[in-house]
Amino acid sequence: MRKFVTAIALAALAGVACLTFALASPSAGEILDAYKLATGGSAWDDKVTLSADFTYAGQDMSGSGHALTDLRNGRSVDSFKIGPASGANGFDGTDPWQKDISGTVTLQQGGDAQVLAVNDAYRITGKWWRPDRGGAAIVNRGRKWAAGTDYDVLTITPKGGKPFDVWFDAATHLLARAIEKRGSDTVTITMSDYRSVEGVMLPHKVVQDAGSGASYIRTMTLAKVEFLGPQQDSVYAPPKATVTDFSIAGGAAATTIPIRLINNHIYGRAKVNGKGPFLFTFDTGEHNTVASPIAKELGLRIESDLPGAGEGAAESGLARVDRLEIGNAVVKNQLFAVFPLDKLSDIEGVPLPGMIGYETFRRFVTRIDYGARIVTLIDSKHFDPRDAARRSDLPSTITSRRLPVRSRACRRNSTSTPVPVPS
Repeated sequence: MRKFVTAIALAALAGVACLTFALASPSAGEILDAYKLATGGSAWDDKVTLSADFTYAGQDMSGSGHALTDLRNGRSVDSFKIGPASGANGFDGTDPWQKDISGTVTLQQGGDAQVLAVNDAYRITGKWWRPDRGGAAIVNRGRKWAAGTDYDVLTITPKGGKPFDVWFDAATHLLARAIEKRGSDTVTITMSDYRSVEGVMLPHKVVQDAGSGASYIRTMTLAKVEFLGPQQDSVYAPPKATVTDFSIAGGAAATTIPIRLINNHIYGRAKVNGKGPFLFTFDTGEHNTVASPIAKELGLRIESDLPGAGEGAAESGLARVDRLEIGNAVVKNQLFAVFPLDKLSDIEGVPLPGMIGYETFRRFVTRIDYGARIVTLIDSKHFDPRDAARRSDLPSTITSRRLPVRSRACRRNSTSTPVPVPS
């Protein structure tokens, strides 16, 4: 999920001022110049930092958040508390980062995170208003009619970014819609309820639709907005985060778990809230997940509604797990996704009670030995990379100090986290 502030900057708001085009279709430059004039024109020139408080509604959850945007350099940071989940996202001018719902902070260097951050910075800083349009490649798609309104449509590809479409209301010249490919999703952001703030117009309602259906549309509404002066660099930097919710019994350096390889996937046993063990699949490309029947058996309280559950949507959501045990390793107080996993069980050929995912393996150095059919979780305090692997071990041993960040579930929801966040 990209950041809510991006959506605000995308629409950068509109005043009453309007340009009148000739009967001929306007050029891309004329469209963008009219957009700047409609959103306040020179009133933007002295604006440095945008601060916004917002409310969130979607996926059977509500919440709130705060966003700070550097209008000069394209940096941003937003934090949120939505339902049972909280976290943050940011861009320090070089790297996008994420504080996930389990509390760990990681630079987002995989997938399309970097190019999406470039897109955000391009829009935030208003590069499309410069005479050279910030060096972006811009294609005029002409005028399109939709839902009773004429729109001027452009496709913009910033340097180092990826293409996105913007739809401007042909009558008001305000940005009404932005469409961008994010991972496997095509995300449509609509902006409305423009109001004047210190001489510029800002959209006070932003709706994000990733195409998962009406139940999963996310709505952000501005509650308070103001412009501030320059902020310290540390405001946008990845926060220092130390998680203490995991351990290995007896203070041991490591614990080893036997695994099975089924359908080329790793399976191992784990206990949830003292019950089990269950044969879970181990997958660093997914999130900690428990199947809906197991969640019911464990008496877990399910909150929210997550896309991808299909007919079992009523049984999907997020649930708090007090204790997860894998061998002698323990991880406490974690949010698990809850999904009906019947279809995956059919594909795998074995029952699938759940998945041990990224949040768990992020806390340990993980060694996978396919030849010996074991996984070793190592306390990082006792890990020496010089002993990680010998050349003779390499065909059967993979040691990962830092496992993949962006999971399939995260990409499916957009943004940067497995739960609905103000992107």
